[in-house]
Amino acid sequence: MGSFSSEVLVVDDGSTDDSERVLEKFPQVRFISLARNRGVGYASSVALSEATGDYFMRVDSDDFLGQDAVRLLASILNADPSVAYAHGDIRRINEETGLKDTILLDARSRLFQFGAGVLYRREILMGIGGYDETLRNCEDLDLFLRLEKSGFVGRRVAVPLYRYHLHASNTSKSPVRQYLWDQVFRKNGLEPIVAG
Repeated sequence: MGSFSSEVLVVDDGSTDDSERVLEKFPQVRFISLARNRGVGYASSVALSEATGDYFMRVDSDDFLGQDAVRLLASILNADPSVAYAHGDIRRINEETGLKDTILLDARSRLFQFGAGVLYRREILMGIGGYDETLRNCEDLDLFLRLEKSGFVGRRVAVPLYRYHLHASNTSKSPVRQYLWDQVFRKNGLEPIVAG
């Protein structure tokens, strides 16, 4: 697939763990520490504004990205300028039961559930205003809806490239998620669909 370079930014959204000390072992990683927790929309916006590459991907701290995921998804964007973003499927691991399954992101409603692990053209994200910094949940749904409204399309690779860990503290299991989900649809002038 030719030469390839990438940068890794870690935005610490006001955590109280020892993230900074751990990352001292990885001098190639850019560490950005926020003074207080502002939520994933704000932290993602900071990362997007600090990134320097042509493409941008957000990865959650409790998940895992396949070794060749970025290279594979970048090759799709390199080959077709009409594609605004590329993504694979999700390998989900239930930490309580140990059960594993694959979620095919072959439908709009399923893709909307999993915004991490998607490789976007950074210029396009900046052009639609980036992440909504006020959203602590459903920030990727908002991004997808604005991309869709602007006529941008993505492409799926039918391979699980992103590993999602299901546990009790996932923000996707928050009781306010359905409310925020509905609000984001309405913010974008659309009738909500049921969050899965």
